[in-house]
Amino acid sequence: MTNTPKRPPAGLPDKQTLIAFLRDAGSAEKTDIARHFGLKGGDRRALREMIRELEAEGALGKRGRKGFSPSGVLPPVGVADVVERDVDGEMYVRLVEASEDAPRALLMPDNSGRAGPAPGMGDRLLVKFSQGAEGWEARLVKKLDAERNRVLGVIRKSNREVRVEPVDRRSKDVLLVPHAQAEGLKDGDLVLAAIEKGEQRYGP
Repeated sequence: MTNTPKRPPAGLPDKQTLIAFLRDAGSAEKTDIARHFGLKGGDRRALREMIRELEAEGALGKRGRKGFSPSGVLPPVGVADVVERDVDGEMYVRLVEASEDAPRALLMPDNSGRAGPAPGMGDRLLVKFSQGAEGWEARLVKKLDAERNRVLGVIRKSNREVRVEPVDRRSKDVLLVPHAQAEGLKDGDLVLAAIEKGEQRYGP
């Protein structure tokens, strides 16, 4: 999950302030940035233009489906693919749906065994990223698979509904969470949702 920096006075930030916010947060979507700085109307449009400019300048990179981070920085948690195994058997992962500036990360051994079987080349994983002494490191949270009755996703709350947006880009479903089950959940929480018979879902 991302950190939550202290809320500043409302208003469109300059580029350095925006980059500093994203560095503290790890990553954030445009809507989260706008909410943090209290932006509305024309300021939201100006924010989108500023983000496009920073991308073109190489100062920001895409992270996941909608997020952004400073160039070369990884979010605290993300979905990654195992993309490389070196001669020593160490494996490296790369964040999915990220721009080219996103660095690969060394997949650290899971000595606890709680995350299940060891991953292999091509596997898709939920990992926690951190900056190590020799570069970025990734620690396995869960090996993602094609279970149809479970969706790993992020809680998105609005006045009308609570939904789960999947973190796996191959999943097109968005689940609606009954309000009785949504108590205690916060916008942005990472959850593993079980699909029950008769549950509402959006999708193609």
